[in-house]
Amino acid sequence: MKLTLGIIYGLLLQGKTDEKNETDFMEGIYKVILGNEIKLNSRQISSFRKEVTEFKKCKIDTGSYIKLTKKNYDSVSKKDGDLRERFKDFIDNNMYTNKLEMIVKYIIYIISTDKSIKDNETFDVLYDKKIYKNQLKKCSTIEIELFLASVVQYIINNEVLNTTGKETFEMLFTQTGERAQWKFNKSNNDLIEDMSCIKIIRFEPDIVIMDTEINMDFSENEGLDPRKYYNLLVTNSCPKHKKDIFEIYIDRKRVIGNIVEDKMYNNTTALEILSKKSGNVCSIIESLPTLYMEEHKVGTEQKAYLGRIISIHGKETFIFKKLSVISMDIIVDSLFELDIINSFELNRTHLAIKKANIIEVLNTLMNKKA
Repeated sequence: MKLTLGIIYGLLLQGKTDEKNETDFMEGIYKVILGNEIKLNSRQISSFRKEVTEFKKCKIDTGSYIKLTKKNYDSVSKKDGDLRERFKDFIDNNMYTNKLEMIVKYIIYIISTDKSIKDNETFDVLYDKKIYKNQLKKCSTIEIELFLASVVQYIINNEVLNTTGKETFEMLFTQTGERAQWKFNKSNNDLIEDMSCIKIIRFEPDIVIMDTEINMDFSENEGLDPRKYYNLLVTNSCPKHKKDIFEIYIDRKRVIGNIVEDKMYNNTTALEILSKKSGNVCSIIESLPTLYMEEHKVGTEQKAYLGRIISIHGKETFIFKKLSVISMDIIVDSLFELDIINSFELNRTHLAIKKANIIEVLNTLMNKKA
């Protein structure tokens, strides 16, 4: 099997909405990858249609109109998330989402059987998670836009020739006669039978969710359950740099919040846990998921960050690692679910331990939006 852009195009076609034709679909794919539209006049449409067919069958690498090359891709002005956002728009406007899991499984099968792809090659499946080639079949959750972007970038950056996928195309597709239309061969479904169900999630620009398997390992007598508690960290302002690790100072008088309904830490404050500073006690705070934000300013566009405190220097300096970005509007609309009982907490610099499964809460919000 061989992973090429023509093969990806052919597989994505299996989710095409009825009102779109194959040339419309290719124009959309072209815009996703290169960020601009193919401009055709009425005399060029017929030639373009033939070129699309040849590209799908992996008979050509490029053509007069289809020029999905590394050189052209590298010349596109890129911003963080642009390719994902274009894939999101493309799927929303051109595809049936109930076909996405099947398409992903076939792509994974091709990757896993493509001998030219090295075993240590990784592909993005979630915002904070890359998967090695040989582990893809075991993946249970995939963000479709991020995964497709990762696959397309692999093909283009490695300058994989589309014509190398001709045998793969003829295995996946079939025709009843020499002049008959090529159709997807559904008898190949046995190739993906051994794969378990994959939860397909969608990219939402306002909320990027961490892998739900990020659960921290603590036994009951050592720490708080990260599925029940998280750190809320609010400061006067967030660092403006684009790095993923922040150094944050919090006056110890601002470390507050009683922990209730826990047999070991009943009515204990975050400050008391921090003050003990012995053994694994400090790692309780370090290992809980952390929601970090600057004090809320009404009428301004703000972001919050989901991640973890990776170390504590003394008792007042926290090193925070950002894993995900969330719109502040999501937080403001979810105060009750996040155990933020008093909204003024968003306007006060402090650290508190809150009782909520923040990963589950945010995943639920994302699924509602989707």
